[in-house]
Amino acid sequence: IVNGAIIEHDRMITVKPAEWLNSQITTVYNRDCYDEIINNLNNKTKVLICGSSGIGKSIFIQILLLHIVKKAKGVKKSIPSIIYTRLVNGVPETNYLRCDGIVHLCGSNDFTPDYRLSDDVDLSVATANILALQVSSDNIQDYKHFSNRVHEAGFRGLQYVMPILSFEELFRIHSKVISRVDAQFLYDVFGGNARSLNAIKVNYHPVINNDIIVEESMNWYFEDYFNNCDNRETWDYVKRGLSIIVNDPCDISINSIMKQLTATNKYIWASKFIEILASIIISKRNDEMSIKLKSVFINSFSSGNPIESLGHYNLTHSHANYMLRPLDSTDSPEYLKTNQLSMNFNLPIKLIREFNDIDSLSNGYYGLLTTNNSPMIDAVIQPNMLLQFKVPPYNHKGNSEKLNEIRHHLNEKDYSKHMIVFIIPYDNIYSFKYQHDLSDINQYITFDDHHSDAEITEPSGKKYKLSK
Repeated sequence: IVNGAIIEHDRMITVKPAEWLNSQITTVYNRDCYDEIINNLNNKTKVLICGSSGIGKSIFIQILLLHIVKKAKGVKKSIPSIIYTRLVNGVPETNYLRCDGIVHLCGSNDFTPDYRLSDDVDLSVATANILALQVSSDNIQDYKHFSNRVHEAGFRGLQYVMPILSFEELFRIHSKVISRVDAQFLYDVFGGNARSLNAIKVNYHPVINNDIIVEESMNWYFEDYFNNCDNRETWDYVKRGLSIIVNDPCDISINSIMKQLTATNKYIWASKFIEILASIIISKRNDEMSIKLKSVFINSFSSGNPIESLGHYNLTHSHANYMLRPLDSTDSPEYLKTNQLSMNFNLPIKLIREFNDIDSLSNGYYGLLTTNNSPMIDAVIQPNMLLQFKVPPYNHKGNSEKLNEIRHHLNEKDYSKHMIVFIIPYDNIYSFKYQHDLSDINQYITFDDHHSDAEITEPSGKKYKLSK
């Protein structure tokens, strides 16, 4: 970097390998969020960058080094002194990056540098003339001490949660080694984790048998990908890698692969598929991993619940007809009696990644929304049916304006024929009432009739079976 041995092109940065970096990485992707972080560093003395594993926090330090050097050269000043600490084979190693481009090992407190940078190592000494910055994983034990120092710095401190990668970012990173179809598959499995492909290859072991739950879940959820992918190797890597993960109930597996930290400092499942897979494991297994996943569902996550997640699997695997009980503003017995419907949900899955995908959803498919923040709707069945899973016994707070955005994509253009079906726990089948704020759409309720011993606990303390 000091000698200018870099090439920048369209947010891709190529550098000569250096021993203190990673000799296997010569090209890095300069994420848009890196610019945002650097622009917010002015007048800050203590900065903590945290976020999920595999989203480019360590790469950010390299981008920051490039920024520091270029800024100094631009004003013809000497390059600032920098101390950089990282883990090497699990042991902290501190490097002094000299202004002439030479790197020396040094002690963490040999002197006070202009910049003190740390990659996942809690700094025992956090003094710097200009800035002390640490990047850390989402494990609070890794950065709690430095977080306190950021808080003590007041307005000169900054804690920033790096966002997970978008699909387009993930594809840009892997575009030279995998197809767009494979990149979408990896994103649908692991979400915005740039390490997903490498992690799967590292974990791949030919003697490990596939977990039957993983295999069945993938065949169901990704049937469309399986039928259209050109490269079965990626499919096999993912299947075997997930089989290892779901049979290894350590916190690393759960934290780095199965859940992610958003920019708003909330946990979400890495993907809708991982959320559903976790629900199926809870329902079908009774072991340490299922217990840990149940705890994650109940205590840790800001979105998602096993009733909804398992419900998609149950509905589309059942050959039974479900009775759809109509909801009426007057609770008229005659209306309930004459307007009941019967529905079979044993349909093939199509993934709905954005609302425009509903336009291409054919009749006879179960359109499963993969986003975690969809307003109200969890699934779509053309030409006129919307599905929403609900856990609480209290009424659903609808948003007719948001709902109309989705209804616009239904094949049935006569809005009077649209229906929304609430799938609820059996215990709430008679307490769930007509939703007056959704009066412009026909409302029905049904319940998942599959048996399961798994439970979810509401904040009130009341427990519900996943199904009954």
